[in-house]
Amino acid sequence: MRILHLITALNVGGAETMLARLLAEGRRSRPDLQSSVVSLLEPGPAGARIRDAGVPLSSCRLQGLRSLPAAGARLRRLVRQASPDLVVAWMYHAHLASLLAGSRAPVIWNVRHSLHDLAHESLPTRTILRAAALLSRVPRAIIYNSHVAARQYEALGYAADRTVIIPN
Repeated sequence: MRILHLITALNVGGAETMLARLLAEGRRSRPDLQSSVVSLLEPGPAGARIRDAGVPLSSCRLQGLRSLPAAGARLRRLVRQASPDLVVAWMYHAHLASLLAGSRAPVIWNVRHSLHDLAHESLPTRTILRAAALLSRVPRAIIYNSHVAARQYEALGYAADRTVIIPN
């Protein structure tokens, strides 16, 4: 099975760390899985961990709104080349990008962040979250790392019937 992990960035954070851990463990315990990673932004420190684990890593080289058309074209090309059986999108921007990537494979969103108060998020993030809530029936499943996080996103309008809880 070919799994394409799509992530917004690969800096130092919870989602990035969990992805790197999952891939390293997957290489050891499930050699039948062929994972690859596409980062919307240039990979940071977590990217090195992923490469060190022997997982192919590519970047769309997104650098702001001006680079969006070229990054979108790169994303579609990389997804076509990977020909995944499953797309797993990590982080909000990647959730939306997964729906525009042109893959016919099922998509799963992975949410690794609690949403205590939408007012604490930036305006662009609030906008992306609201758009994702409207589109949340499209992914096959939405994985949350806690019941609390799932309820927070469902209250925002995320599809409750897509919820799967997988704790860290």
